Amino acid sequence: MNEEPKVWLRLRTVSRLAWEHFVNYFGYYAAAGATVYLLLLFVFIGDSRILHAVIVPESDDPQVMRVARIFSKYGDIYYWTFGLGFMIWLIAQLRRLAYLRDAALVCVLSAILAGLFVDVLKPIIGRPRPSLTIADGVYPFSTGSAYHGFPSGHSATSWATAASLAVAVPPIGVPCFGIAVAVSWSRMQLFKHHLSDVIAGAFVGVVFGTAYGWGLRRFYQK
Repeated sequence: MNEEPKVWLRLRTVSRLAWEHFVNYFGYYAAAGATVYLLLLFVFIGDSRILHAVIVPESDDPQVMRVARIFSKYGDIYYWTFGLGFMIWLIAQLRRLAYLRDAALVCVLSAILAGLFVDVLKPIIGRPRPSLTIADGVYPFSTGSAYHGFPSGHSATSWATAASLAVAVPPIGVPCFGIAVAVSWSRMQLFKHHLSDVIAGAFVGVVFGTAYGWGLRRFYQK
């Protein structure tokens, strides 16, 4: 009986297969990216108006802000992705389900990479958060967190979590899109991001999550 590859070897192979999937389907990703780019250009023009139209002022309904804070806090990668990944991994270990175990690891890995990717972009772009009382725009190479509005990190990691699991384990992953939507909404409701910020973050997350989800499926098909 062949010995199962170690965790880091499995994840390295899945990462290679994820990259191959991205390259093989680059045309589709590029078309999706171009569509999102055009959407962002359209949304960016009216971002402030859209934000004020969709949020509920705390003075009108304090409960809405409480809910938003809950989704924002517990929808972060450290609570939601790591917590969900651990629960899936633990169940898989107890039931000796190798594929599900690795789906949990891939879910966490794709979210980490998506988060790192947007963390690199944020200071380069330097878009101020909606809470800042300065003109909206880009202030390149700004190091302060107040200028790290684009793209949304919460959005990227929550959508990567959902996308990777939706491809690898649809019954678990598809409902996670509801959490991703709620987390993205919460970041706008709390004046941390504009609509275009969360759209961009979601796209980054879906790209990483989809590629890694398919990478895992291909790994187990070999």
